[in-house]
Amino acid sequence: MAAGLYPQDIGALNTQGSYGSLREIIELNRAVSEAPKLFCFGLLAEFDIQQMAALVGPRKLTFIKPSERARQELAPLKEWWTLLGKTWDPLAN
Repeated sequence: MAAGLYPQDIGALNTQGSYGSLREIIELNRAVSEAPKLFCFGLLAEFDIQQMAALVGPRKLTFIKPSERARQELAPLKEWWTLLGKTWDPLAN
């Protein structure tokens, strides 16, 4: 979120071990006490990882070693970068 809100401060973003969707936290039955930083009340009702990642464009965002789930859920991001006039695939790693 910081990369999307403060583009003047963050020129590019690399992320490793990202979920493909916030729904995975629910599907894995994660508890708040296990990973409190993953919980933000009401966020999934409005946004998912794909929408938050799109905020980084047209700057470079790279998902390092994305899981198969992340590849499926986040595949439309390449098209988003194209719409922004950039040839970039955040999942190319």
